Amino acid sequence: MLKTNIMKGLIIIIFILATSSIAFSQDARFHIKAGVGIDLLGNHKTIISGIPSNAAVDPGFSADMELGTKFNILFIGAGFEAQIQRRQTYYPGNFLFMPFFFYLEINPYFDLLSPYIFGKIGYNLVYSGDIQYTGTYGKLTGGIYWGVGCGIDLFHFKNIFNNPIALFIEASYSINYGSFYDSYYSISAKIEYSKINIRIGTRTFF
Repeated sequence: MLKTNIMKGLIIIIFILATSSIAFSQDARFHIKAGVGIDLLGNHKTIISGIPSNAAVDPGFSADMELGTKFNILFIGAGFEAQIQRRQTYYPGNFLFMPFFFYLEINPYFDLLSPYIFGKIGYNLVYSGDIQYTGTYGKLTGGIYWGVGCGIDLFHFKNIFNNPIALFIEASYSINYGSFYDSYYSISAKIEYSKINIRIGTRTFF
């Protein structure tokens, strides 16, 4: 419990520092990045007493939003991902994670068809499931979240307010960590949900 609270505190501090640096930097070029995606090749790993078991997860959908700023070739900021409930392919019950994260993107060109890479690290402040997933006495607790990926800016345009907008497509690999405890049977387990995400979205500059 103490370890979990410490980790939550660290992630919140990182989130505050990231958003504060964005808000008060005089050289910042602010942007909001938002997208929707499909989660593929999901794997739900349950580890009980050090013994892992794996289960395929049906495809699901997610949306995310990031607030950041650009410094030369770097985009930095913070954001969150909202997953729509999904289920293990051969088991009943639905679950989802909602991580808040700090991200770093390296985008050396930022031009038409310019590729970039990025990384994210954060904490799953929400990890929930229905009663078929948790059982009557089960409790879920979020854990670390991280992801890495690459993307490409497809084209640039301006909106009616003359704000530059970039349309992007990305592919990423990420893992959501959590824990499960059944108070009736006194069973605890570590959970790892990994997936490939393909998303499309826009980043708007201000």
